[in-house]
Amino acid sequence: MSYHTSSKRSPPFWLLIGARKTQRPERPREFPHIAPEIVGGFRGQSVASDIFSLTKIAETIFRKAELGHLPVLFVQALNADPTKRPSLDKIIAIM
Repeated sequence: MSYHTSSKRSPPFWLLIGARKTQRPERPREFPHIAPEIVGGFRGQSVASDIFSLTKIAETIFRKAELGHLPVLFVQALNADPTKRPSLDKIIAIM
C-alpha cells in the first residue's frame, strides 16, 4: 500500500442512499461523534474533525459521569465550523 497516492473521494453518504443533492440529512444518531463537515461531505478527515470527535466523546463522559458543564475549551471544539475550533497546540497548552 502506498501512502503517497491519493484516492478518489467517495460521495457524501446521503447520495449513496438515494437522496436528492439538495437534501441534506440530519446528523446520524448512531454516529454523533462524526464532525459535521464529514457528514455533509464538504471535507474529509482532518485534525479539526478529530478534535470534534474526541470532544463529543468527552462530552458523553461528562454527561454520564455527571461532572457538570463542559469546559469552555470543549464547547469551542464542538463548533460546527472547523476553522473556529481550537488547534491541537492550544488544547495541549491549556491542559
